[in-house]
Amino acid sequence: MSDRGYLDLTYLRDVDRHGGGFIVRGKTDLNPRVITAFREDGKPIPSSKNRDLKAIVSKLPKQQRAELEVEWRIEGEPFRLRLIVSWNPKTKSFCYLLTNLSQDKYTIEMICLGYKLRWQVELLFKEWKS
Repeated sequence: MSDRGYLDLTYLRDVDRHGGGFIVRGKTDLNPRVITAFREDGKPIPSSKNRDLKAIVSKLPKQQRAELEVEWRIEGEPFRLRLIVSWNPKTKSFCYLLTNLSQDKYTIEMICLGYKLRWQVELLFKEWKS
């Protein structure tokens, strides 16, 4: 798990190729190609297939999370990930979590909880250091 300051798609691709799993928070400037997009309740997000994320961001739901299958081209090869999108009413912006963990085993809820717990560990380490 890592934070958005460390997003390196080539590194994530290598982790994936070697069988590793990850959850990474993405920056708001992400702009992968969206392959599929569904709201948390399973309904598709209209007009989102095969478009860049920036082109559909206004269509993303704010009342529930969304799950997108997204793709980047790295060294000419496709690299697909799950992108979990949730609205943060405090910052009035979307939060993006990228993962390669399978949809069958790891629900949207589990991915978000995993990242949330990561932050608690960071706070504990910070406390121990001081």
